[in-house]
Amino acid sequence: MSGEAKRLVFPLEIGKKWEYQYNFTNKAKAAKGRWKLDATVTAYEKVNVPAGEYDAFKIEYTGFWHNDTKGKSGRLKMTNWYAPAVRTIIRNEFEDGLNDYVRVLIEAQLQP
Repeated sequence: MSGEAKRLVFPLEIGKKWEYQYNFTNKAKAAKGRWKLDATVTAYEKVNVPAGEYDAFKIEYTGFWHNDTKGKSGRLKMTNWYAPAVRTIIRNEFEDGLNDYVRVLIEAQLQP
C-alpha cells in the first residue's frame, strides 16, 4: 500500500478538519485504487478497549473509494479514536459497503 495518507494531522483539537487521500495497491488481489475522505475531529472522550480506558480524540472520516482495477466506486465511512497516552489509534470502525469491521487495541507497552 502506498500514498500520502494523513490519517492524523497533529496537533489534534476538536473542530480541526483536513482532507485525507490514500492511493492503494493490493498485489495479492492485483487491485489499485484510491480513497478520498474529509476528516473532522469531533470529540475528546473516554474510550474502553481491551488494553484499558483512555481519553481519546474521535476523528470521523467520510468520503468515497474507487477501485481502478474493477472500475467500481462507493461511499466510505471511518471513525478512529486516537489516545495521546499510548500514541496510537485505539479503536477503528470502518464501513465501505463491502467491508464493515471494528478494530481495537488489545495491549499497549510504551517504550521510554
